[in-house]
Amino acid sequence: MSERPTEPPSNDGVASPATPPLAECSSYGLGHTVHVIQWRLSMERPKTEGHVLGVSDDGWIDVGTLDGMRRFWTHDPGRVRGLLDQRGSACEVRSPGLLGFREVQGDGSVATAMVSVASEATPCPRSDPLPGQRDEITNENPSG
Repeated sequence: MSERPTEPPSNDGVASPATPPLAECSSYGLGHTVHVIQWRLSMERPKTEGHVLGVSDDGWIDVGTLDGMRRFWTHDPGRVRGLLDQRGSACEVRSPGLLGFREVQGDGSVATAMVSVASEATPCPRSDPLPGQRDEITNENPSG
């Protein structure tokens, strides 16, 4: 059986129909959106097999490995729950800062969906300007 990763993350945030949708976030920091370089590096480094033991609403993920329990945070716990429903609790702890969820395809190959994880929680950046900033932009070219 050959292994192939899923396609590297697209910038438009669109996931394949077999993969739960991504949360909208403009951060590529650990625990947020997977960056293509992070994805590529994870394919070159050793991985540790594990099982997701639990996912909390605030994004904390408990993973059991042969080395013991590890705890990670993600900004998108709903996506992790969707992957668990579709692919089961088995996962790969990958470096730098990724969990991989494998799925055997019809042709016998293996596709891996990646979720960015971190050791601490960090907020997603705001994508909309603050109300005061929006007003300033609107009034930039007053007609008179």
